[in-house]
Amino acid sequence: MPPALPLADQLLAMASGAWVTQMIHVAAELGLADALAGGERDCDDLAASCDADPDALFRLLRGLASLGIFQETAQRRFALTPLAELLGSDHPQSLRQFARMLGAEHYLSWDDLLHSVRTGENAFRHRHGCSVFEW
Repeated sequence: MPPALPLADQLLAMASGAWVTQMIHVAAELGLADALAGGERDCDDLAASCDADPDALFRLLRGLASLGIFQETAQRRFALTPLAELLGSDHPQSLRQFARMLGAEHYLSWDDLLHSVRTGENAFRHRHGCSVFEW
């Protein structure tokens, strides 16, 4: 078992979790796992196929690769990992739509958590004007 991170590093990782949520959300929105289902691809080619800026996509994929989601196989070339496969539309346990939802309307509702804690009002209802089930 690897040694535990120092407490400050643990807290920083937790506090920056929203960044990870958004990175996974963007990968799901762009359909990156589907675009890589046929094998590794060059970042520029991948960017053209999913209507993204090549340099921005490269930074996103490098960030996700540092978390084990996608793998950089060569300079600016990426492939799926077992985690990334779960973002594929055809995977039997696909989490693509769930990641898209968590990074969109649900994510925005968490921005109103302080309001919810102060007032007792449901944050999702406050943000969207209806319950999550009505949404």
